[in-house]
Amino acid sequence: MGREALRTRIQRISLIGTERSFQFEPGLNIVTGPITSGKTSLLRLCRGLFGGGLEDLPPEVRQHVNAIGGEIVIGETRYSVVRPNVTTSSAKVEVAGDGEAHRLPASQLDETSALTYNQWLLGKLGLPRLEVPSAPTRVESVPTPVSINDYFLYCDLTQDEIDNSVFGHRNQFKNIKRKYVFEILYGLYSAKIANLQEELREVYIEIRQLQSQSKAFERFLTDTPWENRAALEESLANARDGLRELEVEMTKAAQSAFELESSGVQVLRRQLQAIEATLAELSRTRDHESSNLQQLRRLATQLETQSERLTRSIVADVYLTDFDFVVCPRCGASLDSDRANPGKCYVCLQAPTPGVTREELIHEQDRIGAQILETRELISSREDGISRIQKELTEMERARHELAHEIDLQLRSYVSDAATEIARRATKRAEVQSNIRRFEDYLRLYNKLDKAVGDLSALERRRREIEGALDGESVRRADAEGRIQRLEAKFEEIVEAFGVPRFGDMRRAAIDRVTYLPVLDGRRFDELSSQGLQVLLNVAHALAHHLVALELGTPLPGILFIDGLTSNVGHEGFDLQRVHDVYGYLGGVSQRHGEQLQLIVADNDVPLEAQEFIRVRLSEDRRLIPMPGPDRT
Repeated sequence: MGREALRTRIQRISLIGTERSFQFEPGLNIVTGPITSGKTSLLRLCRGLFGGGLEDLPPEVRQHVNAIGGEIVIGETRYSVVRPNVTTSSAKVEVAGDGEAHRLPASQLDETSALTYNQWLLGKLGLPRLEVPSAPTRVESVPTPVSINDYFLYCDLTQDEIDNSVFGHRNQFKNIKRKYVFEILYGLYSAKIANLQEELREVYIEIRQLQSQSKAFERFLTDTPWENRAALEESLANARDGLRELEVEMTKAAQSAFELESSGVQVLRRQLQAIEATLAELSRTRDHESSNLQQLRRLATQLETQSERLTRSIVADVYLTDFDFVVCPRCGASLDSDRANPGKCYVCLQAPTPGVTREELIHEQDRIGAQILETRELISSREDGISRIQKELTEMERARHELAHEIDLQLRSYVSDAATEIARRATKRAEVQSNIRRFEDYLRLYNKLDKAVGDLSALERRRREIEGALDGESVRRADAEGRIQRLEAKFEEIVEAFGVPRFGDMRRAAIDRVTYLPVLDGRRFDELSSQGLQVLLNVAHALAHHLVALELGTPLPGILFIDGLTSNVGHEGFDLQRVHDVYGYLGGVSQRHGEQLQLIVADNDVPLEAQEFIRVRLSEDRRLIPMPGPDRT
């Protein structure tokens, strides 16, 4: 495929919350120990550094391991990773290396980040980020992304699946993704195909929507008068002609009514207009006189107030100027009238200042009194004038009412005769207009149907073009068959190296072209009755994928976890020899491809020749989590 292998490796894993830390090397790494010692838990924690789920860990691991930390290598770059030991999909994973540092949600986006840790891994490994149909046989089905864990299906032979399932093929959802990853790895599926499928899915959805709309429209018009479009257009044209004729008749009727008005009525209307003009003038005059009256009343009030003030001043001058003070009005001390010189006040000791005389005040009061009388006469005159105007207004209103009544009587004589005909024409016009609107609505539906039919035709053409392009991609992917044949050859080689039991005369390790599952001598994986044989076939099949990936540069992460390498394989006679053959082959792979492919294997018993690859040795006394109690392996 024109690219280098995806170098992927774990260098260290630390179980934060305990004192356990383990180092791994390039190539083969073996974790060994008896059952319940924690081998499976350690591999699951290692897998967690690459985004794997942490759901199936035993209670003691959940209780004592707060987080998993470690160093992983991607390509030529080393990254430090710390991931909380929780199953929450948005728990934050801390990763740093190559001048970058991130704190990303594990697998589900939240408001703090636009990228998950699993998506970050996809990008760093250079794996294609594709969305594929959730139902492979239905291109229009809802798309689902191919995640990092989907690619890692080919990198993880778990203990509970190694002797009964190929990369989780018995799980329907996993099996769908397993097949898509196979097609991606071997060139049967690409970003171009994914884009074509996505466009085809959208085209299918639009086609179904348009077909549904068209059928609904046809059902709506079936058995109605408007089922025939030509008849509907003719009805619309007739209705428009009828509306025009009706409006012409209504215009003529209005002109006739105008001409029917007698000259007497016109005279009465002119008289009514004159009376209304007089009423308006009288109203303005009354309002003006009322305004003047209010001003005169305010003036009279002001003059009376001024007169009262003058009266108080005259009275105060009489009483206060002749009053002799015996004591001081301020402090109450005794006063002597001889205490001041003649011509000065013996109270304030100042010379009196000449002011307005009493006679002047009386004169001013008389003048104001005369003005008050004159103002009151004006007020009375204005009140009389307003009363006369109001009386005249009342008489004019009565005359106006009588004249209007007379005009109404004269007009009613011919308006009443035409009222029924006018109402009939108005009703008929409204009915015709309603019919026109309904006809136009139906025709708009026909227009939408025409557009839908045109769009449907265009979409059908595009569907055929896309399907043709997909078929063309299939034809041009003939080289994918060559890659699959390389896989089969490598698979056959490993099966022979493992000494796997064979069947019949036609011996061939192959890959089913429909299911992409291994086939041994014509027998499908599910037809193998021996669990030990299924384990050997599973390991050979997984190794074949990774070794061919190194040869072809297919996008497969260069790491393989094998939990229970020789589980269900006997350790006597031929079975024991097969165990030695398996470990011998893995040792050779480690020597040849260790820098590009890391193997992390968990097994109970390891033969002598593979002891040098043991990196973690667990026991009953030194379990993964040093505490009493059972541990799931």
